[in-house]
Amino acid sequence: MKRTLDIDLYRDGFEARTINCLHNPLAAATGYFDRSYYFYYCYLYCLKNYYISNTDIFARAVQENLDLMGLKINVSDWRGKTADEALEIIKSEIFNGRPVFICCKYNSLFFHTHYKNKNFTSEHGIVISGFNEDNGTFIHMNTLIYQRCTTIRRLKRA
Repeated sequence: MKRTLDIDLYRDGFEARTINCLHNPLAAATGYFDRSYYFYYCYLYCLKNYYISNTDIFARAVQENLDLMGLKINVSDWRGKTADEALEIIKSEIFNGRPVFICCKYNSLFFHTHYKNKNFTSEHGIVISGFNEDNGTFIHMNTLIYQRCTTIRRLKRA
């Protein structure tokens, strides 16, 4: 069984020089529920960058506006969870129609030039938008990979 959430790539959207690689995928995830939410989120982000220097005020403003859109960001700390537990949570969210946003470090992404570089600790966002139970693959949106959806296969441990 396969479940894929239809999340636009927003080729007509904001570019990396305008919105960073954490907020752009988060904005895309909001756009799953209503395409205009993507642009609204990006607009809020731009306001933060140019007018609001206090990140606490911005975080509250974003959540208040997401509330107006009927959306809520559920933040989970997965430290201490096993890989299998985390994968089950992701699958459950996808099958319930909720995209999953994952914040990771660039140096943990095997396809990035700074992979395993302990000195490069910048963060990057990825949206998991689907899962295929037949072949055990997740579908993700990642702006680093040619601005299109690709699949990643779960690696089995030896």
